[in-house]
Amino acid sequence: MGNTSSNIVPNLIAHIHTNSGAVFRFSYLDLVDHILLLRQVISHPEMIEKGEKLTYFINDYCHRMSNNELMSKRQQLKLPWEIDWIWHVHRLHPINYLNDCIKQIPQGYFIDKKNSKVNN
Repeated sequence: MGNTSSNIVPNLIAHIHTNSGAVFRFSYLDLVDHILLLRQVISHPEMIEKGEKLTYFINDYCHRMSNNELMSKRQQLKLPWEIDWIWHVHRLHPINYLNDCIKQIPQGYFIDKKNSKVNN
């Protein structure tokens, strides 16, 4: 969903401080992309209900993950919103997601999107 960002909107960054002292950066543009993704899902309820379309995109996502087609930002920006959605839901189950990364990706490399931890 990275293609939805506009050059008109400044790239504002929020710094989220946790109780443990960790600091995470979150981009305004990432938030806008996420909202637009959720709007796509709301307008396509077949992406949250069992059926052929959902099964097709789950299988497509699994194929892309096992073929290392989610590794780079360039690859991620080219994802159709349906794959971005499946990936988002997969990451909402962090233990399963980590185990799948370990099984499917060389050297157990963990792939994620743009949010990154900042050392202050």
